[in-house]
Amino acid sequence: MPATLVNFIGIDVSKRSLDCAFSDTDHLPLSNDAAGFRRIIERARALEHPRVVLEASGAYNLVCVAALWAARLEVCVVPPGRVRAFAKALGLRAKADRIDAGLLRRYGQQCDPRRWQPPPRERSLLRSWVDARRALIDQRVAWQNRLEGADALMQRIAREQCRLIARQLERIEADIAAHLEQHEQ
Repeated sequence: MPATLVNFIGIDVSKRSLDCAFSDTDHLPLSNDAAGFRRIIERARALEHPRVVLEASGAYNLVCVAALWAARLEVCVVPPGRVRAFAKALGLRAKADRIDAGLLRRYGQQCDPRRWQPPPRERSLLRSWVDARRALIDQRVAWQNRLEGADALMQRIAREQCRLIARQLERIEADIAAHLEQHEQ
């Protein structure tokens, strides 16, 4: 438990919306955009010692986390598996955005998760390149799978796409290697 009284705010993030639990009875649905972030920041600043808790939900939460961090709010990004285990331990089975926001708030109160820190720029850049490389490999496999049983036109298109992807992979892999060499840590 935190030494000072912390007002935890649980946010359930989805592609277009943010469901926010500011207290047991104060829930607010917002848009997952700059206007929604401003409302959260405004409401959080009205509280003493606010701390936001949300799940690591991939790309949907990244912009929100960055906006809250830039506003100098404490943010905790927690693994979804831990929150599911916490819900199971509490005997909660219902799955709704409002319930999840409240659960995230309760998780913060009970578990006092570690505060999020933005990763170093070098690591973020590397992560984006590795993700792009993985996507290119998936695309290459998809195009290679189209070759079997395809007519002549589709085979030609698939081969062209595979050659393009191979060039892109060479470029990104060279950039990754140079980056790793330059930033050994």
